[in-house]
Amino acid sequence: SSSPHDLRTADGGQLACCSRQLFAAEKNLTKLIMSSTFYLIGIGLFVGFAAWLLFIWAVKSGQFDDAEAPKYRMLDDDDEPAKQAKPTEKKSP
Repeated sequence: SSSPHDLRTADGGQLACCSRQLFAAEKNLTKLIMSSTFYLIGIGLFVGFAAWLLFIWAVKSGQFDDAEAPKYRMLDDDDEPAKQAKPTEKKSP
């Protein structure tokens, strides 16, 4: 028969073996996470720079010059009445 002390020793040996495997897996996972982090930082910087360039282009091309006038333009009355087109007469053959 085995004593509780023998079981603890056997379990301790299995734990030591598994902890080495877990440490190796954790080391590989850490490398993967760090490389993914660097890729995401690079992509984020690229997207941010592209958005900044797009904003600069929009400002220089006049996209933000007059934000108030377009919403009041539809309220202006037309002084000239709409010209009605005269119906064209079709010649019969």
